[in-house]
Amino acid sequence: MRPSSLELPRNPTLPPWKGCPGKASAHPAAGTTPRIASYRLRHPGQNEPPPSHRRTTEDSMNKSELIKTLSEETNIPIEEAAMVVNTFVDNMKEALADGDRVEIRGFGSFKVKDYGGYSGRNPKTGDMVVVQPKRLPFFRAGKELKEFLND
Repeated sequence: MRPSSLELPRNPTLPPWKGCPGKASAHPAAGTTPRIASYRLRHPGQNEPPPSHRRTTEDSMNKSELIKTLSEETNIPIEEAAMVVNTFVDNMKEALADGDRVEIRGFGSFKVKDYGGYSGRNPKTGDMVVVQPKRLPFFRAGKELKEFLND
């Protein structure tokens, strides 16, 4: 454990809100997550962790961005693109709820796995807990998607 009076060296080439490794940022927009802060503590000479340690919303596509992209690429109104995406998602959910497997060639397949109930323990209290049976969705990437990502 570090003494609280220990001051970490600050990189003079960085703006003041970037702070020093592992120190809470004074800049409100910095958005340092605990994961990045702990990375900075372990690697004092590096200010940014490798991509595997960064979590940003810029790296993901959500449903509204998918609708917007579909609308722009096909030159259809956003309302129609939203209807297409919502119909697609709703039909997939219904098929999975009915126990069907959904396969999209070149992309992957979705199916529901059934897990039986079991007796477990609450790790905090040690008490016995009965875990109810459940059904969970499972995705398996297709060959073409795997090849696309690795080329």
